Amino acid sequence: MNRKTLWSICAALIVLCVAGCGGRRKVTVTITGPTSVGAGTAVTYSATTTNDPKDKGVTWSCTTTGTTACSSTNFNPTATASGANTTFTAPAAVETITITATSVENVKDSASVTVTVVSNSGGISGTFVYSAAGQDFNDNYALVGVVTVNSSGIVTSGEQDYSDGDGVTSPQPAGDTITGGTLTVDSTTGQGTLTIVTNDAAVGVGGTITLGVQFVNNNHAQIIQFDASATSSGSLDLQTSTALPTGSFAFSFAGLDTGFFSLVAGGVFTFDALTSSGTIDVNDGGTAVIGTSFNETFGSPDASGRGSLTISNAAAFTGVAFNYYVVGPEVIRFIDVDAFGQVIAGSSGDMGLGSAYGQGTAAGSFSASSIGVSTITLSGLQTSESFALVGQVTPAAGGVFSGVVDVNEDGTVLAGSAFAGGAIIMATTGNGSLTIPAGGAEDASIVGVYLIDPTLNVNDPNNLSGGGGALLVDLDSNANVIGNGVLVPQTDILNADFTGNYAFGGQIFDPSSFNEDDFIAQGSVTSLALSGSGLFNDPFGEVTGSDSQVSGATFTGTFAPDAVNVNAGRYTTTLIPTIVAGHPGAVSIAAYQASGTQLFFIEEDTTLAVGQIQQQSLSAAAAVKKAAAQKKPKP
Repeated sequence: MNRKTLWSICAALIVLCVAGCGGRRKVTVTITGPTSVGAGTAVTYSATTTNDPKDKGVTWSCTTTGTTACSSTNFNPTATASGANTTFTAPAAVETITITATSVENVKDSASVTVTVVSNSGGISGTFVYSAAGQDFNDNYALVGVVTVNSSGIVTSGEQDYSDGDGVTSPQPAGDTITGGTLTVDSTTGQGTLTIVTNDAAVGVGGTITLGVQFVNNNHAQIIQFDASATSSGSLDLQTSTALPTGSFAFSFAGLDTGFFSLVAGGVFTFDALTSSGTIDVNDGGTAVIGTSFNETFGSPDASGRGSLTISNAAAFTGVAFNYYVVGPEVIRFIDVDAFGQVIAGSSGDMGLGSAYGQGTAAGSFSASSIGVSTITLSGLQTSESFALVGQVTPAAGGVFSGVVDVNEDGTVLAGSAFAGGAIIMATTGNGSLTIPAGGAEDASIVGVYLIDPTLNVNDPNNLSGGGGALLVDLDSNANVIGNGVLVPQTDILNADFTGNYAFGGQIFDPSSFNEDDFIAQGSVTSLALSGSGLFNDPFGEVTGSDSQVSGATFTGTFAPDAVNVNAGRYTTTLIPTIVAGHPGAVSIAAYQASGTQLFFIEEDTTLAVGQIQQQSLSAAAAVKKAAAQKKPKP
């Protein structure tokens, strides 16, 4: 062997030694995962490594061009084997971030991906007041709260109160503190979810409540609870003031006493600083007390517009503790938070939800003629005896009215019942009654009426159109029909105007099991044909057979108007909801049109449902923020 050949062999051995005895091993890293994530939401990433014989995997980190921190703490776990998943929680702001997976085998080898953090909120943000009532696994319950959502869809603050029929309430007087959450909304349909994280493990699922939201516009949504803990229906509305309002108001309240009898109340009152006085009607399980004078004392609202409310000098409601939430200058939501407050002699009331609406410049000048042609809806779904009524009334001179109604009373249906000879009584303060002729609406005959500001939309208080009407409660002695509802002016009954995109939702009650389901949806109406999809909550397994939160439930049906000049504004349809394959089948529906933007419907089967259909007017722009000139509560 010559010297040149020997040196060649030695050089080769040195190279092999360096490569196999501590030299740098090139590891290839490949990241798999989305390049766009919602602010504050959790998504999954994985990294695959090659030339990593001991599968040491990678460590995870991130950096951002924005002001919100992003680091290894955003990942769980912070290190993974090749191909294994890590959960990444995005920063709570809209920005651009860089996610990096670094080889453990060789820290000089890594891979990065640029990720855009986008808003979840569909262009909707602001401070909103939400309220809902329904069933949980203890009993019937009510929920009211206020929540602030930023432009990234992140819940930044809030507070709420909860009360159920077993006397369980949020801790008082503090209530529940909202510590986080996320609003996720499709900007096209306005449909999504609002998760609300609280400091109270007794509410929702371990302290987190998930609401299904169906926005009608950027300031108003129909909502349901959409988790395994409960089901309910209600509304969410932009808060435009936190100051306690002044002036004259109408109100209504519905709930249960501890005997599980329906409890409703309605009336009118006038604010004077933090006190008010007025007249109240109460119906507790068929025992009605009409026209009682009462006083209210309001605690000063906190920075979120929440405060306490007590009633005195009214035998019917003395001793009941409430908390209120200001929605705006003419709207307040309130909830019974007293575990066992006295309501009518010998009965304790512990669950209920109510609203108060301003009467505006019409206060003190109401009469029977203040009620015009109107749609009417009244329901008592919070009792073991289910009842609902939807219809329309036509007043005439002399304080009389005629009408047509559809009624479902425990599965017994009265469809398209026309009547005449109804009587209107109305005080100048805006409290009065409608008396329906016997048999015209099954067991419903006496309805308490409490008129509101003619410019105020009772179902969408930030909407400048569709205003007027009244709050309603049933004052009959028949305990089967007690409920509450609204009277809305009927201004447009043209079939051609019932067209476009609509949000709709309802509360469903099964009289055979006493269980509830709820849904929200969105779709289009073309030539009176509806096609939509939405969210359906079935925690009791009424439809699906097990606890289910169903996304993508579909709803189709064609609305048939009544004959020309007969009940104009009334429709019937066979609605086909598909919650799970082949179920639940066709559903008979009657609907009444207040206008092309507002309709009310009732199910006419062995189960009972009532709800609203509202025309959508979504905007990509963020919701209107609180008015710059709003008043702040005094310290």
